[in-house]
Amino acid sequence: MLSAFLDDRVVESERRVLKEHIQHCAKCGARHAGLVAARNALRAAPVRPVNRQLALALRILASREAARRRRQVDFRTRFRDLAAV
Repeated sequence: MLSAFLDDRVVESERRVLKEHIQHCAKCGARHAGLVAARNALRAAPVRPVNRQLALALRILASREAARRRRQVDFRTRFRDLAAV
């Protein structure tokens, strides 16, 4: 829940409960502080340009995976895809 808390992905009632818990629980408070420090360090890290060939290869791979998942809708399609391998 701490990650969702940090990303503002919890409803207000949960946020209040988590905030209070973090203040009173040393273990969770330390974990929260560590996550905040890691997030801040990542935000402060320099952004390196992405290799264009790598970016294209990753887009192609993601596109193929998305198409594969769309094909696996029913048993017949799954069986045909497995037989093709």
